[in-house]
Amino acid sequence: MGASDDEAAIRALYQQKMDNWNAGNGKAFAEPYTENSDYIGFDGTYLKGSQEISSFHQMLFVKFLKGSRLWLGRRVIAFLHSDYISKPKKRRKADD
Repeated sequence: MGASDDEAAIRALYQQKMDNWNAGNGKAFAEPYTENSDYIGFDGTYLKGSQEISSFHQMLFVKFLKGSRLWLGRRVIAFLHSDYISKPKKRRKADD
């Protein structure tokens, strides 16, 4: 699998996660995660494994994030090494 194939697979996985988030489906959102996955939410919440990720997100979709939507603009994926990838951060302009 070449870098372009890897990038296509990463983008497809992210699209799947966005689609499942937008559907408000915690179980489907957690499908890509294994039982030994570590997940840290935007608020610092730590979850272990697909079952915790699934139930926690379903609760969020029912209560606090009901109707929320994710979308992905054009992003660059940087391959740092064959085993690691990174999404470069946006640069900010310095205030004058």
